[in-house]
Amino acid sequence: MDHPFVEAATFADDIKYGSGNWQSEQHYVDTPFLDQGGSMEDFTSAFNQYNITETINSIVQWISAADDGDQVYSSSYVYTYLMALYPTNENLAKSYALRLMIHYMGDVHQPLHCEDRFNAANPAGDLGGNTFTLPNHYSADNLHSVWDKLIYT
Repeated sequence: MDHPFVEAATFADDIKYGSGNWQSEQHYVDTPFLDQGGSMEDFTSAFNQYNITETINSIVQWISAADDGDQVYSSSYVYTYLMALYPTNENLAKSYALRLMIHYMGDVHQPLHCEDRFNAANPAGDLGGNTFTLPNHYSADNLHSVWDKLIYT
């Protein structure tokens, strides 16, 4: 087996700081949480263009061909990027996409991958808990790291 499930579960993170940086925004979606009220017009924001919701939907449509002939997935970022990498081998591109999706399905269940807290202290958002600092403990120094590194272990 070329790509066991266990390897696929970490694949997207393993490559996102190198050749796979093209998919780094696809690990999360910036759903605003306004804990002090107000509206998004009160805050600065830079929402991710290619988010986890769009990417998972595109990969599911592509792999299952569940687009009723419209091929909606073919205009998605993940499809166009992977088909450019493997223009003569769609099955290899689909294999890559499936490995990404396995990881993204885990990410979408991490609450801090689905929300961005906006308030007076974080007018541009807290980056999914990454700017919410905590005393360093077992190499986790922010709320996001606690979830990723400590809660799962």
